[in-house]
Amino acid sequence: MATSLQTTLDLLRRSQAGDRDALDGLVERYYDRVRAIVRARMGPALREWMDSGDVLQETFARAVRGFDRFDCEGEGSLIHWLACLAERQVADLARRADAAKRSRRSAPGEGSDAESDLAATVRDRGPAPGDFVAAAEERDLVELGLADLKPEHRELVLLRHYAGCTWSEVARETGRPSEDAARMMYGQAIQELSKALRRRGVSLDP
Repeated sequence: MATSLQTTLDLLRRSQAGDRDALDGLVERYYDRVRAIVRARMGPALREWMDSGDVLQETFARAVRGFDRFDCEGEGSLIHWLACLAERQVADLARRADAAKRSRRSAPGEGSDAESDLAATVRDRGPAPGDFVAAAEERDLVELGLADLKPEHRELVLLRHYAGCTWSEVARETGRPSEDAARMMYGQAIQELSKALRRRGVSLDP
């Protein structure tokens, strides 16, 4: 089992025992990645909610309470599960309020390395994400491009780049028959994302 996942499981166990510092550590560890996935899936109409720490803080608290019922096969599957919990909470909040009429806006967050990594892959067409920090405008452009993708393409990109799922996990979550099939469709998704950005007049050339 990877050291990173071992650390996460330790934080979860301590959180279940009532260790508040462990829960805070869990939130800090995955906040940006979970927030980025939910923002991309839910679209711009609900993004104001994703800048609220309260929403994701409660998501992680619910995850701790329900973790015994979750079959954790890897860190990617855990992040995917956390994002699904957060989406349900956001959708529930949206049903109880007219988000379009709300004037309150949260302060923008810093974004996540996953969004930077995705921009690098679209630009370089390489097989794996890099480790650099994108400017805020670049993250916004990538989100716009993701919104233009077909849902199945968008999900492949989110699972691979944002959740960090293995190809096996990506194939399982998207119903692809094999890892190779997942890779092939992922390549198509990256090509479509590149086209979507170009249609918007965006160039990610260095």
